[in-house]
Amino acid sequence: EARAARLVRLCAPGAAMGGYISCQRRSQRALQLPDESGQPQTEDPSSDKRPWAIDNSIELCVEGEEEKYLGKALLLDKLLASSRATAVRMLNEGSISCPDSFCLVHATSLGKYYILFQGRPGSKSEALAALGVTESELLLNSCRRRLEPDDYLVCVDRSTGITIGVSVIRESDETLYIDAFLDGPGLVKDWNARPPEKWQPNEGQVNPGDLIIEVNGARGSANALVEECRLHKVLFMILRRSKEKPADAEAKPAPAGAVNVDRQTSGEPSTEVSLNMGASVREYSVEVQKREGSALGVDVVVGSDGGTLSIDGIGPGLIAEWNEQSPEEKRVRAGDMIIEVNGIAGDVDRMVEQVRLGDDLRMTLRRGKITDSS
Repeated sequence: EARAARLVRLCAPGAAMGGYISCQRRSQRALQLPDESGQPQTEDPSSDKRPWAIDNSIELCVEGEEEKYLGKALLLDKLLASSRATAVRMLNEGSISCPDSFCLVHATSLGKYYILFQGRPGSKSEALAALGVTESELLLNSCRRRLEPDDYLVCVDRSTGITIGVSVIRESDETLYIDAFLDGPGLVKDWNARPPEKWQPNEGQVNPGDLIIEVNGARGSANALVEECRLHKVLFMILRRSKEKPADAEAKPAPAGAVNVDRQTSGEPSTEVSLNMGASVREYSVEVQKREGSALGVDVVVGSDGGTLSIDGIGPGLIAEWNEQSPEEKRVRAGDMIIEVNGIAGDVDRMVEQVRLGDDLRMTLRRGKITDSS
């Protein structure tokens, strides 16, 4: 029997609050119960009130490289919108306007320019075409900016069905140690075997003993690196040279405790992440301090287990600001589940009460189910 899920907009004291919404998950209708003023509200969930979101952004360039892009897309006023979070909030509120489905924003504190595009289908493609760039090109340039002296780039494409072909061991909580090449074909072996004319600056051959420190912008968590390798087909990786080259660089079976970042049965990205070495890849913590009139800026539905809150959407607010300042593996995503708030777990009513009444919030979240990116 289908169970009605409750949709909750989490706000801070003093912020507009919508109360509870009684609805069926994926329902086309939503009836909102009275808010604090006692006035009932109705809302059409199909209307897109928040077409802009921080997740819909791509790093374009650093300061000093923006000239070639000016005039191809609207650059938001740097004095009004000095970060992606501020730009998203003002665009959704109508404080600033954009005639197109994309624009540029200058993140002053980061010294970078970003493409910001609406969530509707085609907006990202329109933005990239107008600017004359590809997403792969931008991701690669972004990786190059983060390289340190002992780092090098590796780019592989899993869409061919060939596996990556390496086993890795969690060298620390932050990096993966390449233990061995696996027997048989592998993308890393193919990468190493390319002719000299194919090599680009900052690229390098992979050796057992080297460390994977970043995959597709995710870094700082070994578990997140494995997750990125399994989730995506095109991988932009930053590796760091081992100080001592291993004596045996030949292919060998993976040892106990190693993680094969491929799913051997089909070569397709895995939908499950199972590690036999430490903390769960799924859980992470978020800490925010509320301000008068500020909102968390997330919509949640009560999880199917009745004891968690699933993130249904992210808009302007404290969570968007947290995402702006946090590494990839600690950014809150739609589909993630809030499992604990200030030590309270399993009771969604008390969890919501803590969010609304508490000043300092420490939340534990669990990643939602990973789906194939194809």
